[in-house]
Amino acid sequence: MQNLKNAFNIFTINNLSINLRYNFLNFSSRDFMQGLFTQSYPQSAVKGCVRHKRIK
Repeated sequence: MQNLKNAFNIFTINNLSINLRYNFLNFSSRDFMQGLFTQSYPQSAVKGCVRHKRIK
């Protein structure tokens, strides 16, 4: 689990997205892993970021 946390922190820092870290619990680890390997945001995280920004 610690390795996943470290990988996630690196992933968020590289993509300059605090909102992605905020939405970590909102998408499944399968989506997260797919996002890591394809070097793209998981779709549910993108939706979460957009929703979060709209609220603010």
